[in-house]
Amino acid sequence: MKATLSETEKRTLAERIMWHLNFHSTRMELPVFYQFALPDGALMLVGDSRKGERRSLVCWSATGNAQALTVAIINRARGSSLTEPWFVDLTPKQHEKVVGKLTTAIEYVHRNRDANWVRRGDAAYVDTMSDPAPLPQPTGERPAFGFFA
Repeated sequence: MKATLSETEKRTLAERIMWHLNFHSTRMELPVFYQFALPDGALMLVGDSRKGERRSLVCWSATGNAQALTVAIINRARGSSLTEPWFVDLTPKQHEKVVGKLTTAIEYVHRNRDANWVRRGDAAYVDTMSDPAPLPQPTGERPAFGFFA
């Protein structure tokens, strides 16, 4: 049986992912993919993109057939700056809503982790438990197999 994460662990991971996204969202050229390392070898793919005057984060998990499954979508509020870091000026209620979406995504990704997942060349790899530091812009190709092939 696979280990599960406690509510405290999921919340800590969600807060750290938010911290990383705040840091990286003004430094990386859109669209960009991040692959966040979770406990027990799980990897959560997060895409940051802009469509028109809206900016969105999409979280994916791999499924048994190596396809990606969308597990969360987080949109910036209408009229929000497209260039400011993510999650700036959130009300406590908005903050909790984002944390809730991320903890649900983290739980799903962790529960369905697969030893065959691979690091993607087109995604910036982020050690979720490390402090944010500048990352190179990903330039690699999607893997021929595994996660979101």
